[in-house]
Amino acid sequence: MKRLIAALLALLLLPLLFSCGDGTGTELLTVYYFNVGQGDAALARLGGTVILFDAGTNESAEKLVAYLERLGIASIDCVVLSHPHEDHIGGADTVLEGFEVGSVIMPESDSLARAYIELIDAINAEKCTVYAAHAGDEYAFGKLRLEVLSPSEITGDANLDSAIVKLEYGDTSFLFTGDCEGEAEKNLILNAGDRLSADVLKIGHHGSKTASSDAFLDAVSPTAAVISCAADNDYGHPHPDVLARLEKRGITVYRTYFGRTVTVTSDGKAVAFEEE
Repeated sequence: MKRLIAALLALLLLPLLFSCGDGTGTELLTVYYFNVGQGDAALARLGGTVILFDAGTNESAEKLVAYLERLGIASIDCVVLSHPHEDHIGGADTVLEGFEVGSVIMPESDSLARAYIELIDAINAEKCTVYAAHAGDEYAFGKLRLEVLSPSEITGDANLDSAIVKLEYGDTSFLFTGDCEGEAEKNLILNAGDRLSADVLKIGHHGSKTASSDAFLDAVSPTAAVISCAADNDYGHPHPDVLARLEKRGITVYRTYFGRTVTVTSDGKAVAFEEE
């Protein structure tokens, strides 16, 4: 009888052992890098916590909304917008109008571009809380931690002023770089130091030759990288030199321009990839 009771107790405790663990439990973080043509859009979801990183182009806005609806997204805790170029914020006004959004993080800008004006109008209409992205800022969304690594100052150059953010879950991390390139990468290496290190790197400026320098890739030292751009685009993205630099370091490359969503999961200890 004692052995039977002990066995029953063990069975009852088994789910608790698996759900407690090191604090992350069996809850999986999923990061989706969407195919939005020549633009950027990615979504991180952990349980009920949802963060959107950039929102693609005007042209891809309805496609992005369809992605979110297919995933069953009803509300978004935070929308992080890297900089006020149409290929990164074009769909943001549509997202703000169609979903309940808690807050927006983006760099300060005096842009007069149509996409940016439409974004500001949507923010005002939806009464969203806006935080100006600045290096050193940290945000907590449940078990997710978000750190802003750049910009440290606003120069007026939208690419240079891109909000570079690092998402952390347990021991795993994801770096979102907007259109970071050249001088911005040098500043990041100088100012962020070891904090640049990440498991997954969203390649800056869609794989432009002017981004993803040797020094920057060495500082981030990712195991995998995601390139978001359109197939056969007029810019020649991703540039062969960038692909060569990634290959030289043994960094696995995933690409949205094959018409796929690149999906990454993390249990807080390791990441796994899937292309849909």
